[in-house]
Amino acid sequence: MLIHSIAYEGGFYEGCGFDLEHMSPNLPINLLYYVAMNQGTHLLPRVRAIRWAAPQDCELHLLIPLISPTVRELDIDVSGCTSEASSRLLRALNYILPPDLRTFNFEVDLETTPTEDVTAIIRQQDSLRTLKLPSCVLDPGMFKPGLQVLEAYCTVVSGLIPQQLLDTLADTCPRLCDIRMTFSSDCNLRFDSIRPLLRCSQLIKVDLEYPGQWNLEESDIKAMGNAWPRLEALNLCCRRDYPGLESSHGIPIGMLPSFARYLSPKLRKLALFLNTTNVPLPPYEATPFCNLEFFAVGNSPLDTELAIFSVVAYLDAVLPTTVNHIYSKSSFPRHSGSVFQPFMPRYRENPAWGSVEKLLSKLRQEFRGDAAK
Repeated sequence: MLIHSIAYEGGFYEGCGFDLEHMSPNLPINLLYYVAMNQGTHLLPRVRAIRWAAPQDCELHLLIPLISPTVRELDIDVSGCTSEASSRLLRALNYILPPDLRTFNFEVDLETTPTEDVTAIIRQQDSLRTLKLPSCVLDPGMFKPGLQVLEAYCTVVSGLIPQQLLDTLADTCPRLCDIRMTFSSDCNLRFDSIRPLLRCSQLIKVDLEYPGQWNLEESDIKAMGNAWPRLEALNLCCRRDYPGLESSHGIPIGMLPSFARYLSPKLRKLALFLNTTNVPLPPYEATPFCNLEFFAVGNSPLDTELAIFSVVAYLDAVLPTTVNHIYSKSSFPRHSGSVFQPFMPRYRENPAWGSVEKLLSKLRQEFRGDAAK
């Protein structure tokens, strides 16, 4: 029997799987190299995809013997492990990984991220198509010409401002079609900071998280529409519970029609951190979102009962009936998941936006009932 893929979710099962009590957390690394290389013999000689989730240090080294020259997809989650153990694993992998990986995903707690060890691996991988490093600081050494999917963390601690990094990214990765970037608060992000991404004309999903204020103009939305004709998902949304967030940091809700007017008609998912301080009157004839089916507002503030009714009236005029849920769930700053991923129980939903959703649904049901008479 030939095994082509394997997944291990350590620590999530009881009474089965590996017996951690009988494993040594300090297995000599030279032995691991020998088992992994093993003179051309491998435990899984045809394995192509490995998913390894190890929340404890003593589980990390179990991955090493499973690596073979046929591996093309490697997805590792070491959240909960120490930085020392994660670094040891990465240094070992750097010796034994084949040089033609197509996918490399590495998830670790932000506080323990061994970015240098991750970068050392990526520098040797010139065939990468998918690279997901949600807690690793973005580095130009991670950019590969064939890269199509990129997820990383951006901070000025790296020594480069976001615009410089994204400028290099746009020049190096012309085939990029899916990007998720989390920017730290010290980035002082403006639309000009992400303007280099407008040169990536193949983008289908743009997912950008930032805890500060977006200064977005209508001309910027138009520029995105012109640059990304294939765009299907856009997130300019602060979904996490960062301290100090204010409504003024958001995109005015009155700009929603501009997203419908200028972005690609292929747009199916839209997530925005909204400013609902001044809700305009509903437009008489709004440009419709042709295919929108997902709408998220994250932890956009919505405080007063009057604002809730104003928002309901406005969204009724702007959002298509295909949007039957308003996602307002947010997570803690450390969590790296995308707003477009399935929501987990750890996310909290804003009750005010829950009221908006219920009132909007009721309003539309009543309209359909009246129309049927």
